[in-house]
Amino acid sequence: MFKFSDITIGKKVGFGFGVITLILMGVVLLTIQQVKSMEVTTKRVVELRTPTAHASLMMLNGINHSLASLRGWIILGDPKFQMERSIAWEEQINPSLKLMHQLSPNWTEAENKIRLKTIEEEINNFKLAQQKIEDIARTAENSPAQKILFEQAEPLEKSIVVSVSKMIKQEVNNTITSQHENLVEILANIETTTSLALERANEFLLSGKQEFKKESLGKWKQNYEHINELKKNESNLEKEQVKNF
Repeated sequence: MFKFSDITIGKKVGFGFGVITLILMGVVLLTIQQVKSMEVTTKRVVELRTPTAHASLMMLNGINHSLASLRGWIILGDPKFQMERSIAWEEQINPSLKLMHQLSPNWTEAENKIRLKTIEEEINNFKLAQQKIEDIARTAENSPAQKILFEQAEPLEKSIVVSVSKMIKQEVNNTITSQHENLVEILANIETTTSLALERANEFLLSGKQEFKKESLGKWKQNYEHINELKKNESNLEKEQVKNF
């Protein structure tokens, strides 16, 4: 039967060194294995995860950049914002999407690949929506109130003022009496309130300030009063003036 006590000191020392050597070899092998595993992880982080995170951040910045530029174009109408939006797509959003496609074959999560396809579809829809907004933002169709103002109200206002001016001119050419002076005053008031009412309406559309809306409505109220007053004096108008009226 083998007894450790029966072994000579030399063999005991040799056996001890052998055990230590085996332990050291095991530790070294384990360390090498861990180092290799860490190298794989480090490589994945450096070559895959970090670029993916960078591409995601660049895409997010590009989206925010393009939205800010679009808002600037809508509000101010400065062409430089169109250029800024174009730069956001060309230098941030599109490159980041391209980089993600290059990295996606090495992604370990299959769900992330599905997300990328969804993101790409949404990005394309987002781009089309932005283009539609940019195309219509500075047109009359984007502001129906201003379109009505410029295409309908202003021509009517000019027509009214021209007709009233003709009536005033005809009245001035008549013999000056208190009756004629009263008609001239009424016509002048109609001409003034018509112009001011539209002017204040335009200022309200441009600024959104309620005070301009209030002033415009006030001028129209005065205008109706002057029109009613003129109706009462219609019998004093000449044939051509009645036609204009």
